[in-house]
Amino acid sequence: MQQFITGGKHEELEMELFSMLQKTYGGMFQQILEWLDEEIAKQRDKKRYYLKDKRTVRLQTLFGEVEVRRNYYLDREKGDEARRNKGS
Repeated sequence: MQQFITGGKHEELEMELFSMLQKTYGGMFQQILEWLDEEIAKQRDKKRYYLKDKRTVRLQTLFGEVEVRRNYYLDREKGDEARRNKGS
């Protein structure tokens, strides 16, 4: 940041700020997604959905790539893997 105080161009400052905000908001987005995953785990029908494993997925977002650990379940009634949304 010292270079901006001593005569840096405003475009450089904008790019540096944008990069810092991307990292900050990417981290916040990751935390929110992992919190939602925990809430789903707490509220699921545990007799029907068995926690199979936890996997790491990488998502391309407006904030850059975000890595999230998420739960995957086995549906005991259907005998297949259940996901929160079928698109992922």
